[in-house]
Amino acid sequence: NNEELNAESFANLIHPDFRRRFELIARSMFMATLEITGNKLNFWDQRRIIYIPMKSTSGSYYWVRTSSYPWRLNQDGVFTEVIFHIETLEKYKNQVLYFDIYGYELELKERILKRVWEIFLGLYHVQFTDTEKKILRIYNSDSLPNANGIAKRLNIRVSTVHTHNKNILKKASEIVGISFINAVEVSFFFKKYKLFLPDIPN
Repeated sequence: NNEELNAESFANLIHPDFRRRFELIARSMFMATLEITGNKLNFWDQRRIIYIPMKSTSGSYYWVRTSSYPWRLNQDGVFTEVIFHIETLEKYKNQVLYFDIYGYELELKERILKRVWEIFLGLYHVQFTDTEKKILRIYNSDSLPNANGIAKRLNIRVSTVHTHNKNILKKASEIVGISFINAVEVSFFFKKYKLFLPDIPN
């Protein structure tokens, strides 16, 4: 319809389970881009994309792609306004929050995305410990060791591994918004969607 879509009405259309994540991801993407690029962007060339479910006029939720583009820039190439675009893709089928950026060289893109997750986790107040990160890395290895193998490798008790696994499940479910079966599934899910880009100690 022709009703103006302001920030409040836009937020109300986002699926309730995604509202806070969308807000924090959008803020994190802006902050990371500003920090790493010095706020110098090219008109239309560089986009920030976030996929979320939004409610239609019929009341059903659809999976949409939201895109923000630099619009107005000052003489120093610093953007002062952006254009926001929403594209409906398909009906919402329990997809997960996903985001990406375009228009950057690969190395710079990876730096920005890594920083996005660092800022997001800080804003969300969810942090994986170094041991949890190590366990996620181990689960992503070819050998797929069990709890006993991980305990031996990290020199910790098997019961401690089980505790870390429970914490990984809880934190991952809170961040992504879906229920995981086990920590192995978490590790491969993050790897598949490139959602988890922390510095993981060896």
